[in-house]
Amino acid sequence: MIRKTWRHNNLTESFIGAFRGITIILKSERYARIVSIYGLLIILLSIVLKASLVEIALLVAVITLVLVAEIFNAIVENIMNIVKPYRDPHIKVLKEASAGMVLLASFGAAIAGCLILLPKIILIFR
Repeated sequence: MIRKTWRHNNLTESFIGAFRGITIILKSERYARIVSIYGLLIILLSIVLKASLVEIALLVAVITLVLVAEIFNAIVENIMNIVKPYRDPHIKVLKEASAGMVLLASFGAAIAGCLILLPKIILIFR
């Protein structure tokens, strides 16, 4: 019996699979779409406000961190729903911890965004 694995045969197949996974998450997870849209808007705003390349890179990094946390959260929730489709206090703790990770990453990104962009916005209105 030949056992087929989920491993891709080459780098191109790996990238195609990864992009397919991102597409699936963006189509199925509302908050991942929200993070992506707001993230793009923040990057565009930082360009309009003439943020430095380092500032833009930092914003891209923290936005990516939030999106990765959101994807991880979606994975945890979906796996837990498969493992135990009924309510379980242990599963609840895992799901809440995963959601807390997204919240923490979001707070960090919001603080970084405010520290970088608010001074530039304030200068416009002075």
